[in-house]
Amino acid sequence: MSADVPEKTRPRTVYLIGDDGPPWAAAFICPCGCGELVRLSLVRRDSPSWVASVGKGGRADLHPSVRRIRGCRSHYFIRDGRIVWARDERRVST
Repeated sequence: MSADVPEKTRPRTVYLIGDDGPPWAAAFICPCGCGELVRLSLVRRDSPSWVASVGKGGRADLHPSVRRIRGCRSHYFIRDGRIVWARDERRVST
């Protein structure tokens, strides 16, 4: 854990940001390939906010899903350090 996002970020790495105590943010390069840095609040009173945990081998989990409403508009989960793409559940009515 660090006090800020590193100047040079690596793909496929979730950075937990904070000082002493629990992290207050997570940051990572968007997994879709667009290259954008995604920053998420881990502060419960913020809206929206996420919950991060680190499992075996240092692999991250983030809850709930990440749905980018700008840019690439990706929608995915991070589970056990892996990206699980969300299915688009919108239906076209006829």
